[in-house]
Amino acid sequence: MPLIEVTCEVCGKVRKRYLYEPAEHRFCSKKCHGKYISERQVGEGNAYWKGGKRRLVCKQCGQVFSAYLSDRLGLFCSKVCRDAGISTKKQVTCAYCGKSFYRRLTKLREKRNFCSLECSGKWFSENLRGPANIHFGKPLSIEQRLKRKGKNSGPNNYRWKGGVKSENMKIRNSLETKLWREAVFARDDFTCQKCSTRGGYLNAHHILSFATHPELRFDPDNGITLCRSCHLETMRRITLPEEKTETQALGCL
Repeated sequence: MPLIEVTCEVCGKVRKRYLYEPAEHRFCSKKCHGKYISERQVGEGNAYWKGGKRRLVCKQCGQVFSAYLSDRLGLFCSKVCRDAGISTKKQVTCAYCGKSFYRRLTKLREKRNFCSLECSGKWFSENLRGPANIHFGKPLSIEQRLKRKGKNSGPNNYRWKGGVKSENMKIRNSLETKLWREAVFARDDFTCQKCSTRGGYLNAHHILSFATHPELRFDPDNGITLCRSCHLETMRRITLPEEKTETQALGCL
């Protein structure tokens, strides 16, 4: 394998490297690489720069201190105040029922505090639903959903592993399958077509097999709404010959 000469960008030392090594290997040592990073990728020169330290007030002693954004809590100025604050409780009022209770400083919320999960759930269900919800009456159209498709999947996702998911799972979890399922449910009025149960845990079942009829996978006419129990019963009868009628295949006869 031929070698090429490269010059270290920090100390100027010339070294040799193989052609197959990444082009980023342009330093003679880890020391030079670290020096390069510390000089050029700190502060505003770093892609993850978020403004540096922020000024905060200690919850325990009231002293003003500075902390980075990575310090998500940012409640105490020192370990001494933190240890004292963990054991210190403050009396607050529940935002839903008005009950007074004590809460540790580390658990306090600036806007509202609740005495229990029940009160928290009731408050959110009463105050953040209907017109009070910022997303109320603003469902995404099919065009918007298709436009968003793929923005955080595949190579665009930070957890991408090169495409290890099977083709079958990619299709079943795709936006096209979700739209097909919604179309089938809406056409059947969210009602099981076998036992007439409306709502609950519903499944969209392919009348003609998903595996053997790929051209009909996203055709709403090839789908039927079934409840969970009827769908399980139907899948047990899936070994019936294809020439049998749709009604027989669903076990209705």
